[in-house]
Amino acid sequence: MKHPRMTAIFKDAVWKNQKPGFYVEIGAFDGRKKNSTIILEQAGWNGVCVEPTLASYAQLVKNRKCRCENVAIWKEDTTIDFSTYSNDPAWNGITETLDQYHIDRLDLATSIKVPTKSWNSMNFPKTIDYLQIDVEGAELTIMNCIDWSTQKIHYICIEDNGSKSGDLTYYNYMIGLGYQLIVQQHVDYLWFKD
Repeated sequence: MKHPRMTAIFKDAVWKNQKPGFYVEIGAFDGRKKNSTIILEQAGWNGVCVEPTLASYAQLVKNRKCRCENVAIWKEDTTIDFSTYSNDPAWNGITETLDQYHIDRLDLATSIKVPTKSWNSMNFPKTIDYLQIDVEGAELTIMNCIDWSTQKIHYICIEDNGSKSGDLTYYNYMIGLGYQLIVQQHVDYLWFKD
């Protein structure tokens, strides 16, 4: 991810002077690095950070004041295989959804089990102003867990590593949901739907 972070671009150039809203960050890591929603929290927003890796979650709860959840979002409430990379914890992800880059480096990973919750089990508000998903390949699985007939999300920042090779899967998915792309930064895409 490049600077300025997509969340900063969203806050300063898109949301501008509107009143604070509600965010959800899935794959929150330590709550400060990457495209962290900490800048929204500091601007008075309320929200939820989700991080399944125990070491990152321990840092997350120290760094953030919002509700923090130590789970992975998945199709159901269960446990799932999760790959952790000690050399780069930002690569951690659900093993069965890792992209080829991460799969090629599984010899560097340790497999653990993490608890999961479905989207509905998380009890998010029915309207979310900003959703950020950076989960090393499980983005579409998470998006498919959402009941789009009842859930309203205005802005979605999603990491699309497949875009590097010209894969339009995420792009077509978002267009199919009625979203429009408003900002792209490397593999981060910011989508909007009123």
